Amino acid sequence: MMTSNDPNISSAEMTAYWRSLFPQFSEDLVSLKLTSPSGISKAKEFETKFSYPLVGRKVSVRAGFILENIIRLLSSGKYDSCISFASGFSLLTHVAAQKLAEKGINNITFIDSDLPNMIDERGKRIEKISSEILSKEHAKKISLVSLDLETACKKNQSFKELFPTCKRPLFIIEGVIYFLSQECVKWIISNVAHYENAAMIFDYWPEEGVGQSMCFKRVVDSLKGFIPENIKSFWTAQNISQLRSSFLVVEDYKISDIEHRMSKENKEPPQFNNQQEFFPVKFIIAAQ
Repeated sequence: MMTSNDPNISSAEMTAYWRSLFPQFSEDLVSLKLTSPSGISKAKEFETKFSYPLVGRKVSVRAGFILENIIRLLSSGKYDSCISFASGFSLLTHVAAQKLAEKGINNITFIDSDLPNMIDERGKRIEKISSEILSKEHAKKISLVSLDLETACKKNQSFKELFPTCKRPLFIIEGVIYFLSQECVKWIISNVAHYENAAMIFDYWPEEGVGQSMCFKRVVDSLKGFIPENIKSFWTAQNISQLRSSFLVVEDYKISDIEHRMSKENKEPPQFNNQQEFFPVKFIIAAQ
């Protein structure tokens, strides 16, 4: 049984639990294996405290959307690697590696990065269940890298320096960009834009979201102290405009549209019908 008293770890477990609640969307039942009872309890407490029963569906839809686009982009042959920031206990890269292997694609390098204590605990937990989630052959393609994004930003380190073997990378920033400073977000985008051939997928919270959703406003107003991360940045029209000036292709998606499409594909009624009841999350896929 997984155990932990570290609040950073319990918050990562919350996401791992939620992304496995709706596997018809996320295609992920394995992240749940990295959670502890305390982490699951914290997730359920969040749902009750913030009156947000749809949070598991939101995280599962987010996971599924990012996964399907990882598969689409890495299947194109344009990219040689996939780098996930703040991986926590998400086994996104493991699921992606397995699905790509089933398509005969075995030449992609995967890197999971996070804070040192998270990477250490992640490695230990994955080792305990390694035989259940991925063959050793595929697991060898996934590396763990300790990385504090804010510190690397302050040092103005380049991604080419941090990930020297990745020449044509796809960067994944799932569920974290709003916990980073504006300076760090700009640094990330600038680094990705410096590659001749690179792409990034991330979810963001639009600035107008607080006025669109009472559910979102409740969490934004009261989240501080419940988890160790603090909200630091929302996205504005100016942010999107700046992004479009740095990348050849920028696609922007609403989570409600994605949830409706996935629900239809699974022949079940959509639940993201009232914006007041879920976060107005949006997604961007940007590519050179």
